[in-house]
Amino acid sequence: MKKETISRLLTIIFMLSIYGYRVQAVTNNTMSNNIKNDKSGTKAKIMSNYKKNKAKKNFKEGEILVKIKSSTSNSSVESVESVDSVKKKYSMKVKKQLKKQLEVVKFDNKKYSVDEVLLNLNNNSNVEYAEPNYISKLSSSPSMEPDFSKMWGLNNTTTKGIDINVENAWKTTTGNPKIVVCIIDTGIDYNHKDLKSNVWTNTKEIVGNGIDDDKDGYIDDYNGWDFADGTNNSIDNHSHGTHVSGIIAASSNGIGTVGVAPTVKIMPLKAANDQGDLYTSDVISALQYGTSHGVKLFNCSFGGEDFSRAEYDAIKNSNALFVCAAGNGDANGYGINNDNAIKNYPASFDLPNIISVASVKSDGTLSTFSNYGTSSVDIAAPGSNIYSTVPGGYGYRSGTSMATPHVTGAAALVMSTNMNLTPINVKNSIMKSNNKLPELGEKIATGAIVDAYGAMFIASPSIVFSITDVDKNGITDTNDLALVGSAYNSRTGESKYKDILDINNDGIIDVYDLVRVSKVMK
Repeated sequence: MKKETISRLLTIIFMLSIYGYRVQAVTNNTMSNNIKNDKSGTKAKIMSNYKKNKAKKNFKEGEILVKIKSSTSNSSVESVESVDSVKKKYSMKVKKQLKKQLEVVKFDNKKYSVDEVLLNLNNNSNVEYAEPNYISKLSSSPSMEPDFSKMWGLNNTTTKGIDINVENAWKTTTGNPKIVVCIIDTGIDYNHKDLKSNVWTNTKEIVGNGIDDDKDGYIDDYNGWDFADGTNNSIDNHSHGTHVSGIIAASSNGIGTVGVAPTVKIMPLKAANDQGDLYTSDVISALQYGTSHGVKLFNCSFGGEDFSRAEYDAIKNSNALFVCAAGNGDANGYGINNDNAIKNYPASFDLPNIISVASVKSDGTLSTFSNYGTSSVDIAAPGSNIYSTVPGGYGYRSGTSMATPHVTGAAALVMSTNMNLTPINVKNSIMKSNNKLPELGEKIATGAIVDAYGAMFIASPSIVFSITDVDKNGITDTNDLALVGSAYNSRTGESKYKDILDINNDGIIDVYDLVRVSKVMK
């Protein structure tokens, strides 16, 4: 009897073993076919990218982003029957629902490998895709370059023409207070004397009452939100976000610095932790928060090497413009070509509503650390040794993080001339009107640095042309050119017409003013 019992047990164990191997074989085979044959190629691309980068562990342990197919009757991972078996197998829980069919799920990474969970989710016919919750890094250079004059990006007194030509733009507007720029970063020092008057406030929310007054899903979000820690306190404990914010919108208040668009509003959305890491899920949450509050312009001074389909889709479907840092090169601080295999996302997403920004020094050459690419990087801006706000004061920083807000500020000025411009209109105006530099011709798409005034003129010529319409007859013509020419020849720079005739606002009437008028005539 005892031998018979042992014999039966051995038989059962043997049969289970065979069955186990058979199930594993079928699962792997089906999995391989599904990924290989998925029509969009999205799953195959995600798995290929993950396999290349998994050794870096550049993702949040125990978390995966899951996109459920829209044809599924119920969008939640918790309740879709065909996904439910995978969820139960790996004891998954939904941590956060980013939107109707995109969720962040948690699993026990000590028991199960990311490889196994990703493969099983992507093998599920009701899953559009599943990917790791990747980490991006703030695009700030770790080393400081030699000091140049403060605010050279706005007014370069060392090398003429190597700035963003913002003083001309200011003759038309310093920014519409109705324009809100969303800054996805480390938060903002919203008490800073040069920023506090321009920090966005959620007027539909009552401070401190513990109620979600505006029904946006966030309680007491009076000054944005901290998505990294899940609180309503978007204060900056790092400094990066405050520095970026000052470049865009430090107030024109007679103290400290001034931003490119000193009268627009800035929305602090903290998606980076105090170490400067941003998870894809937090970036998407911030993006969705901004768009739900009507924001059309985002500054993204961060990036990572890993392509995220979820982030790509969120930006693509946002109806907003994203100005993104091209990235700060390799481990040794030397810029890399984003046209090649190693890229920097979100700047490298091939989307029409993204502007990818490289960094230049004050002499007009590409910053040593700056990424580049004639196909993947759109335009350059001042990014080396930039002076701006930091928590409690001011300081210098370098990086494509600093170049990006110069372009964002220019975009805000363009939008301020016409609130009906689409994100694509704004991008096109920036791309078409720029200051070409020989040193950038073979490095980036436009071969140029951003020209704030030029972009404004392309977008809204009827509003901006009055700067060069010296005689105010409704057109910029040869008579205007003659007036400036006469002042140039006679050096009547101190006359009462100086402010009008000094087109480029450098304190004198010179050949640069003649060139500006001539360009508008053409």
